[in-house]
Amino acid sequence: MGHPAAGGPWQFVMERTLAAAGFDWRFLTLDVAAQRLEVALAGAAAMGFVGGILRAPHDCSASVILKQISHAAGNSQTSDPNAESPSEPAAAAASDAPPLAPTREPPSHVDFLFRDGDSWGGRYLLGEAVVAAVRKHLPTGQEGSISVMLWGEGVLADGLRLALQAAGAEIHGEGAAWAMEKCCALIDAREHSDQPPLAHLVHLPKEAPVIDAATPTSFSALTQAAAGRPITSGLDLAVEQASTAFRTWTGQEPDLQVLREAFEEFWEI
Repeated sequence: MGHPAAGGPWQFVMERTLAAAGFDWRFLTLDVAAQRLEVALAGAAAMGFVGGILRAPHDCSASVILKQISHAAGNSQTSDPNAESPSEPAAAAASDAPPLAPTREPPSHVDFLFRDGDSWGGRYLLGEAVVAAVRKHLPTGQEGSISVMLWGEGVLADGLRLALQAAGAEIHGEGAAWAMEKCCALIDAREHSDQPPLAHLVHLPKEAPVIDAATPTSFSALTQAAAGRPITSGLDLAVEQASTAFRTWTGQEPDLQVLREAFEEFWEI
């Protein structure tokens, strides 16, 4: 769900991966205006959807709505023990669980929905993928002390900032080049195509990963300039998010090669 919703890779990629795994499921792209999101989420739950992906602007507002739905569910949820469940999944796909509500507090940004029994759950998969990429390259003994450089302003940067803060990271902005030497990762979350300040890379420790959260490709000006360092590209992050979504919805492991090739085909890279 998004507004606008067209143009993203998720329907193409997830239907390709579901079909490869033998699932006769559908993944729908739905354009939902911001003021209709709560109604849309309740309707999706009532129709038996098992989850979904949220695009802007809904990734910012979904957390509050999930909490509201959860509160309403606690007051009014009913179930019919004689009701028949659907014989096949309907769209990104069906579950016979009744509607509503997160079992745990959703994060401030939510880009992923899943069903857990009779509940809605929300996660921020991009934030999780970026935090995992940072932690993967931390030197031994540094796990409790994370200092990162985050480039960018706007919704994407704000969401990642919150995810990194929740992971205990000290965050420095693009203007704090003096802090680069003590950072254990550089994350690019710029939402525009301005040239990144690549000269700052010389101050970044050689072992620190460069994570491109802004560019949906395997190579960008930033990752090419960072050659020789650990690199997580926008494509890597997309594959990580999609594999987590697939695993959560289906209970099975996706074919990562199919996933990656689907993204590459959609983005023509």
